[in-house]
Amino acid sequence: SARFWIKLTDYYRKVLEMDMKMDSTGKVPTSSMPLMNKIRDTFESCVYKCRSVWLWKAYIVYVKSVTVDVVVSSMMVMSGGTNHLSAASSVLKPQQQEVYVEERRKVEGVYEKALEWVGLAMDAAELWRDYIDFVSKRWSLQEAIFQTLNLNLTAQGGSAAMAETGRKIIAMRRLYQRAVCVPMDLDMSDELWSELEAFEKSCGEISAQD
Repeated sequence: SARFWIKLTDYYRKVLEMDMKMDSTGKVPTSSMPLMNKIRDTFESCVYKCRSVWLWKAYIVYVKSVTVDVVVSSMMVMSGGTNHLSAASSVLKPQQQEVYVEERRKVEGVYEKALEWVGLAMDAAELWRDYIDFVSKRWSLQEAIFQTLNLNLTAQGGSAAMAETGRKIIAMRRLYQRAVCVPMDLDMSDELWSELEAFEKSCGEISAQD
């Protein structure tokens, strides 16, 4: 059952937490890779069999813990423990910025697999909610990183900033439009529709400013 797999992977995760120490680049050390691969293989051997939203969410939490969470934690440590994204991102080196983008894509890939397998389940509303929040926070962090690159936007005519804004709008719009088409409880459905309407309104204001 899903509960059995959750207990098994929780055990592996606790062992991994004792073993894993991030290095200066924000990557997980090579010594922890065998155990990480074992946890990944365990999850992947069960999520496709049980078709449990709960199990997929546990898998996503695990993937986050060994990817983007590691990079963000290293940012906070290097910035003296600040929780402010702009301050924390100012200490990122180009290599770490690339690592963050790479790890974020891994998490989004797992979200997409989860939605493919259980995205239409009656209890999948929280999964859609989590994915939207993750993408939204990802853009907030990328914008903070973007602001620390000391780009001369005036000299570039603002083209870099406009391109970044355009990518954010497209990503968020597509995700909202997919989510509101999924049958789910009325409260969550209304919440997502309200957010989509507010999002489109804000996009219109951005276009008007341009």
